[in-house]
Amino acid sequence: MVDINKLLKTIHFTYRKTLGKNINLLIVGGSVGRKNFVHGWSDIDVLLVLNKIDSLNLRLVKKCEQELESLAKIEIDTMIVSKYTIEHTEPRKLHGKIKNFLFFLGKTKVLIKKNIKIPAMGYQDFIYGFWATLADQDKNFLRRNADIFTHTKDKKSLQKLLKKNIKIIFLILKQSLAEPQLAPSTYREVIYLAEKSLPIRIIKQLKKYEEMRAKKEVTIISEEKLREEIDLSVKIFNDITKLLFI
Repeated sequence: MVDINKLLKTIHFTYRKTLGKNINLLIVGGSVGRKNFVHGWSDIDVLLVLNKIDSLNLRLVKKCEQELESLAKIEIDTMIVSKYTIEHTEPRKLHGKIKNFLFFLGKTKVLIKKNIKIPAMGYQDFIYGFWATLADQDKNFLRRNADIFTHTKDKKSLQKLLKKNIKIIFLILKQSLAEPQLAPSTYREVIYLAEKSLPIRIIKQLKKYEEMRAKKEVTIISEEKLREEIDLSVKIFNDITKLLFI
């Protein structure tokens, strides 16, 4: 079992020790920020705002990730952006992952904040541009599945692919179903909103994915079952995109 408070302190110490005064903002979001982290399923999403971004600092960030992954045995995903970009770019034009952090700021852990003005991210800013990038998301999703699913015989790669597929399905739903009154962040909140617009067969599968995540079933099912579930997740992805965006 992961001690979230200890993990957050370790993240704070590791980045601060390595990057020092170059850090203006360090935020941990995702399931760690929401306190519904599931070890063996969840990764750690970090937003890092630096004064200066160059090859040296990028190597230092990679060093931090490797050190933390070695200590916690958890994948670290760091989104890096400059202070200038955060402060001088229209919120709706920021990268989607940055917008996700800022829109759900109240459900994150801000570990370092100094000398920076964080832009307010409104509902329209959050969803703006998502429709234009859906085709690329669709293309990338299918290409990744074709490449890994067709050629790999490594069970761990199949496990990782299925987990990624499920996360992307919920991410697309989270962005497309967001409402000003209720911006979904947990799997359960996403399913609650999806029930209003998606057929029962898809809702049942989404609930199954939520249960698979909670019980970490992706890590214990057979290779044959993994391949079946990956096939199904691709079908669910295609069904959802057709229902919501066409």
